[in-house]
Amino acid sequence: MTDQASTDLREEVRARYAEAARAVMDPKPGSSASCCDSSAADACCGTGSAALEQRLRAETSAQLRSGMRYPQRWDPFFKDFMTLADLYHYPTQHFDFHQRQLTLGQPASRATS
Repeated sequence: MTDQASTDLREEVRARYAEAARAVMDPKPGSSASCCDSSAADACCGTGSAALEQRLRAETSAQLRSGMRYPQRWDPFFKDFMTLADLYHYPTQHFDFHQRQLTLGQPASRATS
């Protein structure tokens, strides 16, 4: 990917995030925050969680200890070197962080580490 294409892609992603943030912060009358009904979302999330859990159970200790370097600037939870175990843990950290942001100081429903 050329530097220009990379820059264009980053700008497109930023624009989409900004548009999504505006929709949340300043919704239009009659708009809905949900893209599908909750039963469909629950089914989708449940299926995805079950698949991840199945893969996690199949990983060996050696696989969970293997890792590589990640740019720390990508996310506050990224470390210079992350193992596969760290990557499995990352979505929970990320979700809990945003849950605390969205509940405006109310305690999170589960403990984080």
